[in-house]
Amino acid sequence: MILEIQNIVFDIQELENAVYSKLKRLPAFDHGVLSYLQKMPYLRLGYRQVKFFTGLHVVDMLNIFKKNDSETKEDSGIIDWDYAASLLDLLMIETHKICVDNGIGFIVIYHPHLTIQKDGHVSVYYPDEYLKKLKDACNNNNIYFIDMADTFIAEYNEKHLLPHGFSNTAVGTGHLNKTGHRLIAGQIFDFINNAEKDGSI
Repeated sequence: MILEIQNIVFDIQELENAVYSKLKRLPAFDHGVLSYLQKMPYLRLGYRQVKFFTGLHVVDMLNIFKKNDSETKEDSGIIDWDYAASLLDLLMIETHKICVDNGIGFIVIYHPHLTIQKDGHVSVYYPDEYLKKLKDACNNNNIYFIDMADTFIAEYNEKHLLPHGFSNTAVGTGHLNKTGHRLIAGQIFDFINNAEKDGSI
């Protein structure tokens, strides 16, 4: 089983809901009028413009900054990292057990967005404490972890191709595109080949 993760900034409530099976089902529209409307580029662009002019994008960024700022305030009570780590462990233990019971492996792939800087180079924002807790939870439970950041950056530096986004999205945002899928497929292929050779799987 392969779990693709793009955003690893979590909060305690989200982890608790996942561990204790309280997550609500996400609405998805793959048929009917809503499915058609959400795929129209101009409607998506219009939504983005409304969000911008109403200031909703600022609210989103402030929420992100608040979460990121909590990384340097472990004693503030905003995030209890030990408790967060224990919840992540429980989540990974349960998921790994399901995989083992069904005779399959478990790989976690982190594929962050790239940000194009003014001087033309690209960078990845690493929420360090979150990333460390996720890697630790995987390592502690014999779950394979692949970080795509360096591969994505190398591809952009060589070919100026971004792994996320389409013609109807902002540059470098949204879902994985064909470049992103190709790079991830290559990493998975190499990882499984090497793991089979050294006997780790």
